[in-house]
Amino acid sequence: MKIALLSDYVVVAPAPQETVTASGIVLPENVENKEKVKQGTVEHVGPGKTLDNGNVQEMPVKPGDTVFFKEDWSAEKMVLEGKEYNLIHASDVIAVIN
Repeated sequence: MKIALLSDYVVVAPAPQETVTASGIVLPENVENKEKVKQGTVEHVGPGKTLDNGNVQEMPVKPGDTVFFKEDWSAEKMVLEGKEYNLIHASDVIAVIN
């Protein structure tokens, strides 16, 4: 898939959600995970945010990075080629997992 993102947008493929809790309870598919912090893999990144002085801020992530990110009211979900992705701002990335 070829996509050209603008500004500081990041496309993240969310990691599969656990269907069994730590105590062994199996969660049905219709139970929505209410956690606000998600994990996923960065698929695409934009060029960076243009600052007031005209410089472009370097992106803190690159394709292939595994990240924790905030999923709140501003997070957009989209489907491309049959796969679900999250479209977030770089500022919504909380951590890069090494």
